[in-house]
Amino acid sequence: MVHAALKGWGAEHPNILRYLDRLNREDVSWGIFSGFVLKTAGVRETADIDLLLSEGSFDAAASLLPNARLDNECHVAIQCVDGDSVQLSTREATAVIDGTAVQLMQPAPMYSRLGGRYHLAMTPLAANARRHYGVHGTSVFMANPADTVLAKAVMRRQGAGKQDALDMVHIAHRYTIDRSYLADRAQEIGLDEPANNFLVHHTGHSALTGSDTYHALAA
Repeated sequence: MVHAALKGWGAEHPNILRYLDRLNREDVSWGIFSGFVLKTAGVRETADIDLLLSEGSFDAAASLLPNARLDNECHVAIQCVDGDSVQLSTREATAVIDGTAVQLMQPAPMYSRLGGRYHLAMTPLAANARRHYGVHGTSVFMANPADTVLAKAVMRRQGAGKQDALDMVHIAHRYTIDRSYLADRAQEIGLDEPANNFLVHHTGHSALTGSDTYHALAA
């Protein structure tokens, strides 16, 4: 299903495919994640594409992005649905290609009001767990679905067009989550109890040792 959706999308977005191909040629480690994972699963549409980048690759990826708008002081404040909040200061590059916004963010620490410290990046572990698809001659990498689930568990947004809880439910029912990878990635990211509680509640999975047991999910 995902491969068929990517082929249809790729036919309508040839210039984005060219950009992704240039990233591959420059050995940038990347993966599409977040809302686009819901689109390829047939859940809902999304107006943009988010790329999860490896440490140190932002400048190269941004320089290859056609007509990019660069924000070197991007400050994000996220109000979580459980009362917590998360702050992020980073750099961002965006461009509209084939009518779709492509968004890049430099990996940077995220801090929560309750003391959490999270860090999202395309690490070697995450790169090895990506899903690879051949789309009209271009290698397209989708980040492992667990990466999107964990990112949404960290942010826990509701409202203003964001629906992390519902997105997590859909992903958990449409993809098989590798439990070993989920736990290893959670440790890399710095998942804490508030984020893990949200994860358990909306996916049936725990990523922390000693927490609720995993439940089998439909592929």
